[in-house]
Amino acid sequence: MEIPPGNPDSNVLPAGIADEQVDHAIRSSGYPLQSRTIAALSDSFEFLAEEWGYIDRDENTYRTLDVFARQRLSRPHTQVGADNPLKVRPNLTALIECKQADLPYVFFRRRRPATNTALVVGLHRSKVEVSAADSRSTTVVDVPRALSLNTLPFATAPVISSTFSRLTRKGKDLELTGTDAYSSVIRPLVKAALHYEAISKPPSLFAFLDCTAVVLVAVVDAPMIAIDVQREGHVASYAPWVRVLRHEPVPGAQIFDTHRMFAIDCVHWGYLRTYVDDFLLPFASAYAERVERHHNELYHGRAFVASESMAGTGELETHLTFRS
Repeated sequence: MEIPPGNPDSNVLPAGIADEQVDHAIRSSGYPLQSRTIAALSDSFEFLAEEWGYIDRDENTYRTLDVFARQRLSRPHTQVGADNPLKVRPNLTALIECKQADLPYVFFRRRRPATNTALVVGLHRSKVEVSAADSRSTTVVDVPRALSLNTLPFATAPVISSTFSRLTRKGKDLELTGTDAYSSVIRPLVKAALHYEAISKPPSLFAFLDCTAVVLVAVVDAPMIAIDVQREGHVASYAPWVRVLRHEPVPGAQIFDTHRMFAIDCVHWGYLRTYVDDFLLPFASAYAERVERHHNELYHGRAFVASESMAGTGELETHLTFRS
């Protein structure tokens, strides 16, 4: 332990506690990982905050998330236009929880493709009504589907999982526990996302909106193992990026819309820069272009396609036009 000049004699460790014990406790706490994460993201986000506060909607309790990161995505020339001012400005927010452990996190691979990448908040309406020229029916889709975000590499690259656990010691053996993984990773990120969505809801009279893509990220400094369950056993492999999909109930929701799916990106600390540079930032750029291209549709929650068959395609975004 370094002792700076002028340090009082009373400001030292008490007898029985060694410097090595303090260092081990600090390394195990996750706070060093939190600080390393902030440093790693400093070149990619204009605003970063540690210990970002939010309200737990279920318990009405103040809690904190490890890291909050935000980046404006609007290009200067699109801020205001003489004939068609940009009504919706794109942004990116990352809500991040940091986890550090000696024993591995284990993810059970899901074979079906992912349908969620990010939560989109800040609009008057969370869904878009899509009308077709050859039909009287209207298709209602959420904003990520309207923008076809699930077709981008950010959606198709990671290992997909619906279940994950953490290994713990039980005597000389190891066992899986899902409770700790949920309470320390999934639960705080989902609750923080719901709080951020609530505070991002604009007043009805706002003429210009901030449309923010929110990604939920768990930065993990521990071995990450993906399990592919097969008929005659399983195959285990290391996976530096796993997207965990969770269905969460919606309080007061109506029939057919009782649950929402959240995507949590579990990213190994050593893979964080690759995740950001090669996937997250290109996703943000493509997202911004699509938001700006369809700002009228997103602002009013209405869109038009030439044929009803186009409303069911994966590339819906390429067919959308504004319906006044």
